[in-house]
Amino acid sequence: MTTYEVRITDYALDQMQETVEYISSQLLSPTVAIKWMNDMKLRIASLSQMPTRI
Repeated sequence: MTTYEVRITDYALDQMQETVEYISSQLLSPTVAIKWMNDMKLRIASLSQMPTRI
């Protein structure tokens, strides 16, 4: 199986961090924010195997 390099731009990282901060502070759910970030990391990492699966 072909493996691809997945790069996350600084902009994307900033957007993810802003989302975590929003969920934590505005929605008052830091547990959900952490889960969301962990899920995003797993989904992004999975793109190295099947980037066109959508």
